[in-house]
Amino acid sequence: MIYSLASPVRLHPLTGVLHRSTLKPIGAKFTNKTVDFHTGNVTEVSIEPANEEDIQNTVTVMGGEDWAMWMRALKEEGLLADGAQTIAYS
Repeated sequence: MIYSLASPVRLHPLTGVLHRSTLKPIGAKFTNKTVDFHTGNVTEVSIEPANEEDIQNTVTVMGGEDWAMWMRALKEEGLLADGAQTIAYS
């Protein structure tokens, strides 16, 4: 079983809370150059670091809890072959 997820949002099936993931650095601001492909202009861009809420929301969306819940449900319903294996594809 291959698991692959790319999602910015997750409605938690047990709590009903909507979580939004973010792509931010942890600990320090990230600064680098970027290119505007429409104009060709090269500028500098900075991304502020994630706060604790950003980090927890991202883990909730992308951390694999859905994967574990899904695999558990399949196993409980007898829908997995003996010796079935699963891997996350990233």
